[in-house]
Amino acid sequence: NTTFNQRWLRYIYLTNKILNFKLNKGNCVWLDVGSYYGGLQSLVKKYRPEWKIILVDFHHQLCRSYIFLNNQFSNSKHILPDQIRKYKSFEDMPKGCIAYVPASEFSTISKMEVNLFTNFFSFGEMRKQIFLEYISSKVFKNSNFTYLVNRFVSAPFFEKTYDSDLNVSDYLKIE
Repeated sequence: NTTFNQRWLRYIYLTNKILNFKLNKGNCVWLDVGSYYGGLQSLVKKYRPEWKIILVDFHHQLCRSYIFLNNQFSNSKHILPDQIRKYKSFEDMPKGCIAYVPASEFSTISKMEVNLFTNFFSFGEMRKQIFLEYISSKVFKNSNFTYLVNRFVSAPFFEKTYDSDLNVSDYLKIE
């Protein structure tokens, strides 16, 4: 009597991949750009409750993430956008916290350090200038692990779901 959909199957696959990275389990800081409503983060947090999870997305998506994740993990410290500037680094944040960073405020954390930097699909939906800001940031370049899953062309081609000027060669330039 269990049902599932393609999104949750993808979350299960990505969770397995993330959990298999050789990360320091006790002090891991995971930053995900474009976290949607927090479904993937909820699965990983069930296995790694001590990880600090940083979500970067649009305000309305962070609101959805907060509602979902706060319901799932009400005992965790949830750091809201107006509280982010209180922390000079992610190391200063409480163990097991979940922080919500608006995409428009990414520059406030772009020099911090993380163990894992992920992006699933939203890089492929960005303009090149915004994409380059993310991949040229210190937080991206200095992460121990980077895990990206993106498409390069809006689908379907005859009715684009988004407009992006990125292509596969932009990803090949990542150092």
